[in-house]
Amino acid sequence: MQRIKRPVTRLTKRQAKEQQLAAENAARAWNARHAIGTRVRYWRKLRYGPTLDTATRSEAWVLPCGEPVVLLDRVSGAVSIHHLTPASELPAAAPPFKLGQFRGEESEVAS
Repeated sequence: MQRIKRPVTRLTKRQAKEQQLAAENAARAWNARHAIGTRVRYWRKLRYGPTLDTATRSEAWVLPCGEPVVLLDRVSGAVSIHHLTPASELPAAAPPFKLGQFRGEESEVAS
């Protein structure tokens, strides 16, 4: 079977700098709106699948890859802020927030 070669997409220095600045701005905006200890709903997949109601335990910062992240209680490692919704911003139709509550398949969410 013949392998298909896909072109490697490389960012220009300008594009990389723009992405880094956008990530830094997102982290600064998160920190301005949300203090350490903010209660959040965490989705392991981007706004899909099982959730965990938890709280932040750090300010947001940017990883070298350009992803703005925070640390969470009951979760190992840094988590992208794009996978979080603060409890205060959950829609009215969402299940009620309960700290430490798993929703969905528990085996998929780190405890």
